[in-house]
Amino acid sequence: MGMTKEEEVRIELPPFSGKGEVWSYTTVYDAPEGFTKFVPYIVALVKLEEGPLITAMLTDVDNKDVFIGIKVEMVTRLKRDMGKGGMLVYGYMFRPILPTS
Repeated sequence: MGMTKEEEVRIELPPFSGKGEVWSYTTVYDAPEGFTKFVPYIVALVKLEEGPLITAMLTDVDNKDVFIGIKVEMVTRLKRDMGKGGMLVYGYMFRPILPTS
């Protein structure tokens, strides 16, 4: 027996800062279709400051400079361009937090 619309539970998520640290990562060399132009790329498990773990690609960093515990921040990047007259698809990635002067 399912819930009626009136019985649905509503969960409100708190806003996230978009900052965290790399908890684990791997480098992808053999990518699925649609991601081959990014090879090699790094996929990380990022632990957000608020606690949740999320999976995301890393950007703006050399493979040799990634390590467990590196501080990162979320950025928006173009993931797919469907060509002239087509759709642009953006998504989130993480990059190392840039030093402040």
